[in-house]
Amino acid sequence: LAAALRLFKRDSLPDLSNIGQLDLLSLLTSGVPVDVPGGRQLLAGTVMRGSAFVQSTVGRSGALLGAADTNILAILRGDTMVMPHPDTVLEAGDRLLLVVAAGDTDVVRRHLAGW
Repeated sequence: LAAALRLFKRDSLPDLSNIGQLDLLSLLTSGVPVDVPGGRQLLAGTVMRGSAFVQSTVGRSGALLGAADTNILAILRGDTMVMPHPDTVLEAGDRLLLVVAAGDTDVVRRHLAGW
């Protein structure tokens, strides 16, 4: 996960023309959710203005969306990585790395813009 978070902070995407392995960062920032064990998906996106995420705490964010099985793994705010805690307040423009129940992916994505 530490390696994924380091990639998450890159300013630009790598050249994909000669890539031979799956590039997790490129996949996530393209908006494609990644299946993980337990019927869940890893996804990334930017909190949109007007989203229920804005001014919500990490601890309440999933419940507000009706997607209680949502976990925010990391928050990138500007150039700063913010480790999520239940009382961390989310802001418009925050870039999130999340794990959600596969059935809740579309609900959560309605509140996130592309990377």
